[in-house]
Amino acid sequence: MAGSYSERVQQAFDLNDRQFYFQFHLTKPLVRLLISDIREFAPPPRSISGIPLELKVLVFLNFLASGGYQKRVGSTFLLQLSQASVSRIVDEMSRIVAVNLKSRYIIFPSTVEEVNKKKEGNVTIELPAH
Repeated sequence: MAGSYSERVQQAFDLNDRQFYFQFHLTKPLVRLLISDIREFAPPPRSISGIPLELKVLVFLNFLASGGYQKRVGSTFLLQLSQASVSRIVDEMSRIVAVNLKSRYIIFPSTVEEVNKKKEGNVTIELPAH
């Protein structure tokens, strides 16, 4: 089912909203926003046939959504990459987010009430301000 890298990205965004959220744990608009934010800090592909940023972000999000299983992510019908590629992508995207976007995307609870909400699973996704 997977094809070229750009076809894989398109196939992912062609999923219905529920399927997309199940795979990546974010909505399509949020993923597009994240791709846009990461693009500012991501190095260009090493070659014409390199993995595009959009696919890297989808792989990274699927890795996070899966509980951290690189082999599962690589074998996902949409993404189909080797475990080594998944590992490099997760490392690259983690560094970009942690170094450049942490204040925008990584928010820890600051009160006991917020900590308890997180423990109970009452979590909401907040869009970063632009």
